Amino acid sequence: MNRIVLDKEEVIQVFEDLEIIVEKGKKKKLYLFSLESHQISITLMDQSSLEVVHCALDCSDQIEVYLNGLESTINYSYRHINISDHKLSFSIFHNQDHTHSFISCHGLNKENASLCFDINPKVEKNAFGCTCNQENRIINLKEGSATICPNLLIDNFDGTSNHSAYIGNFSEEEIFYLMSRGLSRKTSNELLLRNFLIGDHIIEEKIPQFVEEIKKL
Repeated sequence: MNRIVLDKEEVIQVFEDLEIIVEKGKKKKLYLFSLESHQISITLMDQSSLEVVHCALDCSDQIEVYLNGLESTINYSYRHINISDHKLSFSIFHNQDHTHSFISCHGLNKENASLCFDINPKVEKNAFGCTCNQENRIINLKEGSATICPNLLIDNFDGTSNHSAYIGNFSEEEIFYLMSRGLSRKTSNELLLRNFLIGDHIIEEKIPQFVEEIKKL
């Protein structure tokens, strides 16, 4: 496993298992791009924060986040274009007081395959004042199978925890709104798809391979 102590904004293509450390008081941003299935471990120390934009193409990632430091925070955006059968396994461990996590997982099931998101945040019983939120969505372009397991493993109730899970296509209301502005249905779907997979994240320069895959959809 390759061990990386973040000292600047990093862009990493994942070729092997990774162990990532954010030291005390550091605030960092990380871009990850996965083409193969690997294990990624991230540990945050006291008063540290990390924003992750992780784009994946047709792989089964296993991600573990350890909030080991007081008042540590992670904001993790995971975006996946799926072709064959794959499963994302994501665990977040709130091991200290006043730790905060927000996990957003969006998957696009491109073919008639299976895609599963298994999200497992855990707040330890001695970890007070934690915030633990997750938002998950999978869209099937064809007749694929989608599963979301948005678990919440909470041993301490002095905190805030929320989750959401949605499987399905874009709503007719969203498409109608864009078409009412003069766009075709095809262009409306393309814009919604791009926003779904990229959103506000500026990844064109950071992860151009993923952006190219979106253009092929």
